Amino acid sequence: LSLAMDKALTKKVLQFHGVQTPKFVTVFRGRVDWAHDVEFPVIVKPVREDGSMGIDFSALVGSIKELMERIDALHAEFNHPVLIEQYIEGREIYVGVIGNAQPEAFPLVELDLSQLPEGTPKIAGQEVKWQEGSQAYRATKSQIPEDLPREVVESIQTAALTGFQALQLRDYARFDFRVTPKNTAYLIEANPNPYLYSRDLYIQGARASGRTHPQTILEIVDLALSRYGFAA
Repeated sequence: LSLAMDKALTKKVLQFHGVQTPKFVTVFRGRVDWAHDVEFPVIVKPVREDGSMGIDFSALVGSIKELMERIDALHAEFNHPVLIEQYIEGREIYVGVIGNAQPEAFPLVELDLSQLPEGTPKIAGQEVKWQEGSQAYRATKSQIPEDLPREVVESIQTAALTGFQALQLRDYARFDFRVTPKNTAYLIEANPNPYLYSRDLYIQGARASGRTHPQTILEIVDLALSRYGFAA
C-alpha cells in the first residue's frame, strides 16, 4: 500500500520494469522532484490520494495559467506533492489481478466515456464515479471491450501482472490504462485496494473470468489467509 499509493513512485518503478506510463512531473510548493518534458494538455492531481480524490473535470489543464491555479488549489487542499501527467487521449481500460505466487489477470473492462456531454473532458473524475444522478454519471457505462486486438489485450494483461509483482502487491489489485486510437497502452495508475462492490469494475472483470462476486471475495480471503499459514 505504501508503495503503490504513491503515484509518482509507482510510475518510476513501472518504468524501470519496462511498463509504459505517461511522462510526468512532480512538484511541491515550487520545488520540482522529477521532470520529464511534457506538453499541454496535462492531468494535474495529488500524488497520494485514491478513489479519484482531487480529480475532477478541472484536472485537465491546457495552459500555464490553468496549471498554476490548479497546483495552488491542490497544495491548499491536500498539502502534499502534485503530479503533472501527460494526458493520453484514448479509451479508459481497467484490468483486475488476483493471486500471489501465480497471479492471474482478469479480462479487460472499459469505462466508456464517449457519451459525456460535449466539451466535457474525457476523464474518469469524481463527477463520473461518484455524483450519482448527474449527467456525467448517467452517460458513463462500463463494459467488456470486444474490439481490441488479442495482442493488445494480452500486452495490457502482461503489463498489469508485471506491475502487480514489481510493486509487491498482494492478493488482489486493479490497474488503470489508457489506450490510444493506434492501440498503444499506457498504464496510468495502480490500485492496491480497489472497490469490491458487486457492480464495480474489479468485480465486472472477475465475473468475465467466470467467478461470481461471492467466489471472488472468498478467493481473496483465502489468499490472504494462506500468506499467514492458515487455510480457510
